[in-house]
Amino acid sequence: MRGEYAMEEHPLEPSRFATRTAFLFGDDREGTDCALAAIEGAGLRCRIVDGIDTAHLALEDGFADLLVLEAGATSPDALTALLIRMCAYASETGTPIIASAPLDQIDLVAAFLWPGEAQLLCEPTSDERSAAIEVALASRSMRVLHDKSSARTAELEGLRRDVKRIAQRVETLAGDLPYFLDSHEISGAARKERADEVRARIRARRMRDKFFDPGLFADPAWDILLDLYSAHLEYREVSVSSLCIAAATPATTALRWIGTMTEEGLLVRRPDGNDKRRQIISLTDNALRAIDQYFAAVATGRVGL
Repeated sequence: MRGEYAMEEHPLEPSRFATRTAFLFGDDREGTDCALAAIEGAGLRCRIVDGIDTAHLALEDGFADLLVLEAGATSPDALTALLIRMCAYASETGTPIIASAPLDQIDLVAAFLWPGEAQLLCEPTSDERSAAIEVALASRSMRVLHDKSSARTAELEGLRRDVKRIAQRVETLAGDLPYFLDSHEISGAARKERADEVRARIRARRMRDKFFDPGLFADPAWDILLDLYSAHLEYREVSVSSLCIAAATPATTALRWIGTMTEEGLLVRRPDGNDKRRQIISLTDNALRAIDQYFAAVATGRVGL
């Protein structure tokens, strides 16, 4: 029986984690079924909580080793209430959280669960769900008996190294190039000219997908930096969901990069002044200055594209 307090018994492969329990919250049957398969595949028992609007009661009644959310088509108010409860529970117990949401819900979820602080997925594949569980279990110092786990951890460590390398390069670029007028100091036609140039670079990068497999260009860092720089020049605000689209890579991959780039000091986030349930992303001052210097150097022929 699926119910708010029903513990569904499913046959599991023998596992030292068969006594570990995941709470699965969601009102989307397809999403919860996919999440259930991934949870059981990791060797955990699963307690399915139907009805997000009453799910907070389950958090008061029992202990979970993992919290999994399938946002689905949940109303913003109900989802907000649940996220507040889940964050409070995780803060008190150290329980890791995995949250999956469609693109139109990702801004609300990210306002509470930032990539890096939780496993945040957007319309994930089954492999992405399984990988997120492995990472979450590892974060709780639980040894997972799957070969993919070490490979996944290595992949995430590789991402962090790549972003750290980019951050160090930005630091160097910001300090080493000769000074040019930064984008705060240009206006009018000159600012529009700079913005048009950045937009042209973005369009050129999109054109490559017409001739090459997009998988060849899986690193979205430059796309993210260019889109935020363009937004700065055009006085636009960029939400998490918009930046996922601009990254031109699967949304879950984009979220990982956004989280890691924030940790490494390339991006900064703040609440939307008009909607506290939405985060606005922008470049840090150092990253902005580096890109200013880069485009100014390109314009004067000091460096090439």
